[in-house]
Amino acid sequence: MVGMPVDMTTCILLDAIKRRLNTSEKFKSAARGWTGTILVKLTPTLPGLPYVYKTFITIRDGRCAEIRALEPEEEEKADITVEMSVSTFDVLLRGEASSAAMVLRGRVKIKGKVFELLKRSAILEEVNRAMREMIFGGKAIPAMLPYLKREFTF
Repeated sequence: MVGMPVDMTTCILLDAIKRRLNTSEKFKSAARGWTGTILVKLTPTLPGLPYVYKTFITIRDGRCAEIRALEPEEEEKADITVEMSVSTFDVLLRGEASSAAMVLRGRVKIKGKVFELLKRSAILEEVNRAMREMIFGGKAIPAMLPYLKREFTF
């Protein structure tokens, strides 16, 4: 499976999510005292979409220091890897289930420092909330619309 090259609109969206996380008291509280990295991998569920989306998050003592999409050929070693299908990610984005519930159902796989993430499960919930606000809450970046149309028009 190949990954999708990173474009500018993705970078803009991730920067907005980083700013949102760094203003969230819940995120700061969950991440306080912890420094680590999380790799989120989204695998496609539809034929014809061979992309593996990879997002790398660096947390330093209560702050999101970095959040970036990885290039297709890029590999990063993370303390925690969270892997799910695009359809599971959609369920999380829409707020139809929590990350913890999806882990228990086996739809989200966690590797690495699993117990560290479980202690700080609010981190993933806040990442989901920030993405939901950006994408569905009217805060989406208008520059993303041409990208979405180009990528998902068959």
